[in-house]
Amino acid sequence: MGLAMGGRRWRGRALCAIAGVHTLVACVEFAPVWRELWAAGVVDSVGRDPLRGAVAWFFLFGVLLALLGLAVDELERQTPAWHSPTLAVGLLVLVLIGVTLMPASGFWLALPVAWRLWR
Repeated sequence: MGLAMGGRRWRGRALCAIAGVHTLVACVEFAPVWRELWAAGVVDSVGRDPLRGAVAWFFLFGVLLALLGLAVDELERQTPAWHSPTLAVGLLVLVLIGVTLMPASGFWLALPVAWRLWR
């Protein structure tokens, strides 16, 4: 069992859950923009439109976070005492930048994960 709360793996799974919520928000909150992208034929539909670009990156960040979560979960499964100070610091810096730029955001959700990756 992984190093975690209650003896269960949770850090990678928490990142996947955060990614799922993030991606769901990207799809629901920005549904009109997604409709525009589909109507434009998807390929090269972002163009130079900053809103379309931001929505695409918002969605893609969720996918990337899910991939990171899956990798962390696999490491937790293979090596129960696994931790990564490097990943923890990187995630902490990302969270701090995120909450500084957008205090009312989901970045706060990754703070406990960063802490436990350190420990």
